[in-house]
Amino acid sequence: MALITVIMTPAGAMAKEAPVTRRQAIDWARKQSENPKDYDGGYGVQCVDLAVAYYRLLGEKSPGGNGKDYAENALPQGWKRIAFNNKNIPLPGDIAVWTKTNSNYGHVAIVLYADAKSLTVSEFLGSNHQARIHTYSYSFGTFFGVIRPVFSPDPLLSVFERSNFPKLIINYLKDKAAGQTVENRISGQIRNNDFHCISK
Repeated sequence: MALITVIMTPAGAMAKEAPVTRRQAIDWARKQSENPKDYDGGYGVQCVDLAVAYYRLLGEKSPGGNGKDYAENALPQGWKRIAFNNKNIPLPGDIAVWTKTNSNYGHVAIVLYADAKSLTVSEFLGSNHQARIHTYSYSFGTFFGVIRPVFSPDPLLSVFERSNFPKLIINYLKDKAAGQTVENRISGQIRNNDFHCISK
């Protein structure tokens, strides 16, 4: 008689997928740069308002605190906190965290794209209660690193594209800036072997 062992997985041990894909999250973050809101209802528009709203978009509740507190506060199941170094380049959709800037409150923003020298983010600013897309070098204040959420799989991306997503989304955003519309972007074809998406 064979003995069968069943290993029970505790409830909640598996990472919970967000209700949106990475692509949808990035599009949402980009649009917030034109629509600053005081999402938490305190102190007017602040950088953490964007983080609070982003957590909600991803089906989670933000632990709150100042920007710098995101370097150590509790993370949702499956999310990762990744300290920056030249091997850990941020990915689109990550939450960038600075522990010190021109204030003692730190800063948070959502990464749209990044390379070894800089990162471009969508952010809210507590100094003037505005929003923008801005590029920083990693030396801006004290850049801690990023929080990496868990996203829903994107059915429009092939396996090849998923493995090249950071470069693909960089080109997607560059083309967006050049006047391409989101509605005309259909992932699934590759142009010139450089991972650009093109419309069908």
